[in-house]
Amino acid sequence: PVVLSSNSWGGGGYSQSLNDAISEANAAGILFVAAAGNEATDNDSSPHYPSGYEFDNVLTVAAVDQSGNLASFSNYGATSVDIAAPGVSILSTTPGNSYASYSGTSMATPHVSGAIALLKAYEPALSMAELKARVLEAGKGLTSLSGVVRSGRMLNVGKMLANEVAPIPPLPEPPARIPYAIEQLPYSPEPGIAGAVEMQADELSYLTLNLPFTFPFYGKGTETIKISPNGVIYMGTAPGGMDYAVGSKAPNNSVAVLHTDLYAASGSAYGVRTKKRGASEPVSIEWFVKQYANQTAGDIRVQADLYPSGEIKLYYNVSSSALLSYLDLVSLIGLAGPSSNNVDTYSGNIPNSAGLSLTPQGTVPSEQYRIHASSGVLRAGVNHFTLEGPDGASGTLALKIRNLRCDLKNTAMGAVELKVAKAPIAGNVRLGLYTAAGQVAARVMRYSVGGQSRSRMEARGKKLQKIRDMNGRSASKLCRRFQRAASQG
Repeated sequence: PVVLSSNSWGGGGYSQSLNDAISEANAAGILFVAAAGNEATDNDSSPHYPSGYEFDNVLTVAAVDQSGNLASFSNYGATSVDIAAPGVSILSTTPGNSYASYSGTSMATPHVSGAIALLKAYEPALSMAELKARVLEAGKGLTSLSGVVRSGRMLNVGKMLANEVAPIPPLPEPPARIPYAIEQLPYSPEPGIAGAVEMQADELSYLTLNLPFTFPFYGKGTETIKISPNGVIYMGTAPGGMDYAVGSKAPNNSVAVLHTDLYAASGSAYGVRTKKRGASEPVSIEWFVKQYANQTAGDIRVQADLYPSGEIKLYYNVSSSALLSYLDLVSLIGLAGPSSNNVDTYSGNIPNSAGLSLTPQGTVPSEQYRIHASSGVLRAGVNHFTLEGPDGASGTLALKIRNLRCDLKNTAMGAVELKVAKAPIAGNVRLGLYTAAGQVAARVMRYSVGGQSRSRMEARGKKLQKIRDMNGRSASKLCRRFQRAASQG
């Protein structure tokens, strides 16, 4: 019987036919060992195929160098890549009865495939699931791979054959599901998009847009978006490679406005334009483009309006029925959060000369971020932060910020209260306020809190009442006020 297929190849996007074939192999108990890819990108955020198909028989392999470090070119993924194997300067046979050294996840994958074949010959009774589990659980744990591949381990054939295994830690529970309601709208996009085209690109270019508000998206907030020429809006970070290939869902942490292979044709009118308004008004993004593989069929005009409430409105105008029918086959509309359980995909045909509203349902839960107090970065976007330093003899510093409504930039306003969660506190602490782009909005502030009590620290925190313009003079006032409060103790 066939035990596995070894797949040292990749590229292109999601394929329903290949998905079905891997599904049939899964049902037949055949492992699908696949290379993670060589773009040095996070497969959790931007799936790589064929390693990205989500079946139990898929085992995805990253590459490490001779020192056990992730290879500079290797893709990775804390949930989507399973294990690593040697993939740098690997001696291989070549045509002409000779040898040469090559590097790539395509060189790492056969190490794992060969190990599984050896294990099956050594223990023929092992099932597909047992073979996969043995390879992963017998791997050598490396700190360089922790949080980089699912197992945090590199292939170890000796331990695999000796059945010296240790369980793989379970994945963390995914965040609560936040569904979006998707409804059709009449064609009424926000007006005012005009002026010069801001991006004319085909691939590997993304337009960065700083928002005048914090945009809530699947329970998190972002102040910066990356706009792809291929009809996708990424929240914060764009993929490192090309994103023309369409999968079964929107790319992670994105809005697929009209995800397909789009092209800004020659001429000043084609490309991407944006429109920013006030902090309480929507931001608009427009694509006026063609479909790359069907450029003669007509024009595509798509607009996305992002509202401070988190609502998204999408509008479509396709110039010909033939192009519209083609787009229904090769494009995708939907949203995907940072985790796999937050995905919403529009299943209908493209609403030509009409629109869609995508509205988050229910109350967005509070989020908590734990970061080291000595290098704390305070970011907005949710209504509750916890910034916590290391536990030790001197105690733990925790600054809790409740009812946070400001986004720490531009004209945002809101009350900020700093509280100490645990006492006593000792030592020097640094706290900085930053914009989403990483620019310092208020100078880094140092203060020594010694053994101050919780109540005294809260009293000092109340001196920080209003934030009006974190990019302007009030930021300096805030910094001075905080330093003065700290020095009084």
